[in-house]
Amino acid sequence: LIKNRKALLCLSLVLYAFGTIFGEAYAKFTGGLPLYESIFVTTRNGVFFGLPLMCVGEATWNTERVPTLAFALSGGVLLAEITILCRYSEPGSMYIALPGFIYCLVIAFRNWNPNVNTTCLGGVSSAIYVMQFGIITVIMKAAQFANISGDQVSWFVWFAVIIIPAGLYMLLRRTKV
Repeated sequence: LIKNRKALLCLSLVLYAFGTIFGEAYAKFTGGLPLYESIFVTTRNGVFFGLPLMCVGEATWNTERVPTLAFALSGGVLLAEITILCRYSEPGSMYIALPGFIYCLVIAFRNWNPNVNTTCLGGVSSAIYVMQFGIITVIMKAAQFANISGDQVSWFVWFAVIIIPAGLYMLLRRTKV
């Protein structure tokens, strides 16, 4: 599959769609996957999201520019999907429109200032992927212990999941550890 890029992309698309549709935000409509979740807790794992999002990352390196309209549309579609799902279901973290928005966002970021060295994005992305569950678990347990909940904790977790692994990766990269 790794050598056959079309097969890899098709498999990734199917896995992402399956994991999203039977995951958190869509579970109210699809019923989720109770047997699967009794073993693996969630569909938010490497099988359904790791490989597909790595494919999105790879695709960004093969694209020079993304039209502003595509960027705006991908963001608008994602925002609409989140708004609709949050109105009729529980909020989630994975949405059908997310890979398209991430694709456009990474390309836009890379082209925003061509003088910025973006070669570390792959390493930072991997660090976020590897560390996110631990960071979320620790912060949520601390918030629960401190009896803090709500949007503030959610925003803090979101930023911490990006900043802590990115900072640690850059530190380790500079020190050659």
